[in-house]
Amino acid sequence: MSLNIHSEWRQRLRGTLSGYRVRAYADALHHDEQGIAEVCEIMFDTGDRRVSRNAAWVLAHLSPEDKNIYLISRYDELVDFAMSSVKHENRGLLFAILIDFPCCPEFRTDLFDFCLNHIADAKMSDSCRSYMIKLATRMCVPYPELASELVLCLEMLPPGLPASVDSARRSALRELKKIGCKIDWKGYTDGTVF
Repeated sequence: MSLNIHSEWRQRLRGTLSGYRVRAYADALHHDEQGIAEVCEIMFDTGDRRVSRNAAWVLAHLSPEDKNIYLISRYDELVDFAMSSVKHENRGLLFAILIDFPCCPEFRTDLFDFCLNHIADAKMSDSCRSYMIKLATRMCVPYPELASELVLCLEMLPPGLPASVDSARRSALRELKKIGCKIDWKGYTDGTVF
């Protein structure tokens, strides 16, 4: 899709946006297939990092209904961009979008492996690591052998995690316990109750 460089959405997404403005733009895109497609293309164009990040921020605030209707068809593109080796600031926001899909259209082994390999990566933002834990948990629930692999990964995380990552870890372990995964209780001396 070829976009006019002076498009209305590109102009709106320039500069610093407030949370209020982001939510207003997301509301304005409700059931606007063309507008959502345009903002998505702007996000993928990392030539202007601020505009790309603002576009991702707006897309992350779309209603789950709009994400499911208008972004689910771009699932593979979103996943590939989230996992790309290109340094971009949109990774956490992309995971926020992926989390809101009611189900993963297809199981992507590469996405699951990416999450497992980067959950402990302190170079990743805390929000990104938290989203990866949540996404990996959701992906592996139907697959007990993968769930066990995730449990091992979560149990190997070092103590003193940032609060958001630790909260995601505890929530994931509770969820995995519900589906029958064995959790090594000895490793948790922080009073965590499962």
